[in-house]
Amino acid sequence: MFGCGGDRDRGKRPLMGAAAARLSDACIVTSDNPRSEEPLSIISQIAAGMPEGRYAIIPDRARAIATAIEQARLGDIVLIAGKGHEKITRNFPPAALISATPRKCAATCSSRNGKNSPRHNTLFHLSFMISLTAHGICNIIGGKLVSGPFDRVASGGVCTDSRHLPPHAVFFALGGEKFDGNLFAPEASRTAAAAVVSRVEEGMAPSCAVILVEDTLEALQRLAAWWRSELTLTVIGLTGSNGKTSTKDLTASVLSQGLRTIATQGNLNNHIGVPLSILRAAPSDEAAVWEMGMNHSGELAPLCEMTRPKIGIITSIGTSHMEYLGSRENIAREKCTLAHCLPEDGFMIFPADCDYADMIRQSTRAACIDCGIGAGTVRAENPVSTENGTRFILSIPDFCREEVELPVHGRHMVTNALLAAAAGWVAGLAKEQIASGLTQARLTGGRLHCSRINGILVVDDTYNANPDSMQAALRTLAELSCAGRRFAVLGRMGELGVFSEEGHVLVGRTAEELRLDCVVSVGTDAARITDAISPNSFTQRLNFSSAEEAAEWLRSHTAPGDIVLFSKAAVLPGWSKS
Repeated sequence: MFGCGGDRDRGKRPLMGAAAARLSDACIVTSDNPRSEEPLSIISQIAAGMPEGRYAIIPDRARAIATAIEQARLGDIVLIAGKGHEKITRNFPPAALISATPRKCAATCSSRNGKNSPRHNTLFHLSFMISLTAHGICNIIGGKLVSGPFDRVASGGVCTDSRHLPPHAVFFALGGEKFDGNLFAPEASRTAAAAVVSRVEEGMAPSCAVILVEDTLEALQRLAAWWRSELTLTVIGLTGSNGKTSTKDLTASVLSQGLRTIATQGNLNNHIGVPLSILRAAPSDEAAVWEMGMNHSGELAPLCEMTRPKIGIITSIGTSHMEYLGSRENIAREKCTLAHCLPEDGFMIFPADCDYADMIRQSTRAACIDCGIGAGTVRAENPVSTENGTRFILSIPDFCREEVELPVHGRHMVTNALLAAAAGWVAGLAKEQIASGLTQARLTGGRLHCSRINGILVVDDTYNANPDSMQAALRTLAELSCAGRRFAVLGRMGELGVFSEEGHVLVGRTAEELRLDCVVSVGTDAARITDAISPNSFTQRLNFSSAEEAAEWLRSHTAPGDIVLFSKAAVLPGWSKS
């Protein structure tokens, strides 16, 4: 990551760009003390010397540093070049870069500059894809170049949000129920975009290449499919009703112990997010863990075609999305799309206790590997809950018996860890690398994250919920060592359709069977959870119409030594500050 100072020899700038492109896997060109010159002019002169290589342009130096660190994976070297005159460098010395985690470094860089997190501003739109001319993009996506220079080079990646458009990017004007990107395409063409892919051509800047297509989303997917065909990495495709993101995090942590690994960021797992995830991959990446979600029949097939996985993981087949698919059997058939797409030399990984294990086996040509606690090919033996997570013995026949300290609670998380371990095994990692990856794993927020607040253990499981995941969270709460009382604060579960009533009642009865001390439901729909608990039960039941009311009650009824689980409830932020 580098830039050139202003008011200095301009002839050296393209030479520096050429050297950086030749000697690195990925470059970020940024502004570096422009003095009296225009920063973008300096950057353009640097880029003029960079061949059809892999580079991105992020003028804001703090964001460039944050992005470089966040993009880096285990084993990478990040060179931050410059004189270090900026305030951000003085306040954030190299020693901090070495000792801190990449995410902390990125967050620090961002906060020093007073910007929002780069994960939302840049990373989801940035691509280190090889630079392409407008003409080349046209050929790949089947568009028509209607205005602007045909040889305009797009080197700033792919972006779908005109508010955070990197210079020289390709802007895809996507449409949706609540927005139409075509309305913002003219503005994008006048600000930073090198090319705009749109359904309209009016109002565009003459310097911007305008590519007309009938369907901008399909064009984005075609570009991603082409880029995937250029990559030689091993792809792990992952889907399931519950546990997708946690298993993705665990799998990426395992694989990164021995391979340069890229993984889905955030919840970019749908028909828009998957192509954006593919376009983030670099030619030097050796493995990718791409999460694929769905809520309607037929949605997984195009995602599988784009990602072309060799290893598949189905985390679970539960009741989420019943509203659109009607039954668990229909959900299972859709999930088995992943199994069907795998090659003969691939691997299909799934839980040993899955009700649809036979359907999965019958749907694939790949070798099948089942995983479970005390069952399956890849198994966990003697799981024990500890203060910081779960300890167990990872057992794989003729391969390993390794002790693992999983830094997260819950038996269902152990199963997720086994799925990740199986992926590492078939990907060729050593047993020590697999165990280390599981021990060092850090999960995306809102998934059984534990923290102590005023002596109270707060378990944050608020990311999402359905009956299966909520019951799993309740069982985890019941298993945790507790000196005081156990509270569960629960919100409504969506996309259950005709199963909604039954699903909420099932959660309430599970809480009662586990003899939790208190269950608090938030909102009218979630009241069905607490209504299912008998008035004469050991478990106290309460319903509040708003998160604020529930938070106020919790403040006065919880004490040090208690455990409070938040699952699909909007109480956590307000309550935790008290």
